[in-house]
Amino acid sequence: MFATALAAIFALLLLLVVVRGHASPVRHADDARAAMRAVDLEAFRNLTDIDQERYLRSQLPARAFRRVQRARFMATAEYLWLVAQNAAVLMRLGETARENPDAAVAQLGSQLASSAMSVRIYSLAALVQVFVAILLPLHAPSLGSIADSYDRLTFRYSNLAQMWNLSRVPAA
Repeated sequence: MFATALAAIFALLLLLVVVRGHASPVRHADDARAAMRAVDLEAFRNLTDIDQERYLRSQLPARAFRRVQRARFMATAEYLWLVAQNAAVLMRLGETARENPDAAVAQLGSQLASSAMSVRIYSLAALVQVFVAILLPLHAPSLGSIADSYDRLTFRYSNLAQMWNLSRVPAA
C-alpha cells in the first residue's frame, strides 16, 4: 500500500514536470544541440532488452540477479531521464519552429513538437514503472521501444535543423 501511494505521488510530480518542462527558450536548432545531453542508444537498448534480462536470470543465482537487475534499472532510469529532458528541449524547439515564416520549417517544427511531447510523456511514464520495479522486484516494467522512438525523434530534429539552416541562407 505504501509503495503504491509513493508511486502515485511520484507519478503526480512527474506529471507536473511534463506540463511545466523547462522555462528556457530554445530559439534555434543550435540552441537545442547545446542544451541536449548525449544518449548512448545502444547501451540503452541493451538495458531494456528482454532477451538480455532472460539470459541474466538464467545465468545468475536469484540474489545476484536481483542486485544486477536493480543496477540495470537504475541505469535505465538515468537514460529515461536524459531522453525526457532532451525531448523537452526538442519540444520547445518545435514550438519555436512552428512560428517560422517558412511553411516547411513550421510544419517540421509542429511534427517535432508533437513527437517530442509523446516521447517525453512515454519516457516519464516508463521512469515511474522502473522506480516501481526497483521497489517491487516482481514488477517488470514495460519499456517498449522508447529507444526507437527517441531515435526517430532525433532524426526529425536533424531534418528540422537542416531545413531551418537552409531557410536562413540568403537567396543568391
